[in-house]
Amino acid sequence: SMLPPYHSIPTIAKHHHRLDDRIEAHIFTAFMALRLISTLRDISRARAPGLTPRQIIDHFKTIKLVDVILPTTDNRTVILPRHIDPCPDTALLLAQLGLTLPPQRPPKVSPSCSSQTAM
Repeated sequence: SMLPPYHSIPTIAKHHHRLDDRIEAHIFTAFMALRLISTLRDISRARAPGLTPRQIIDHFKTIKLVDVILPTTDNRTVILPRHIDPCPDTALLLAQLGLTLPPQRPPKVSPSCSSQTAM
């Protein structure tokens, strides 16, 4: 298994963190990772037999999110958050698993420097 047994997670979290909110955050993150692995295992058994959750995650790692930053002539910046189209084998895996990438996010425009100083 890729994760320690669930009953040992609180012990691991207490060893690395001293504050209660950090311990709770660590336990929550570990639990979500455990749920992700078990969900991927269930999906792969039904739709992509022979693939392990680790192999699916390795394919998903190739999907990149980038910010295209464009300066404008009026001292503003246009930021275009974009995900790169997946390579053909990752696109095939997404289709086989019944998953789709979210739509591209809209651009963000930062205010001009002069309007920031006027506030």
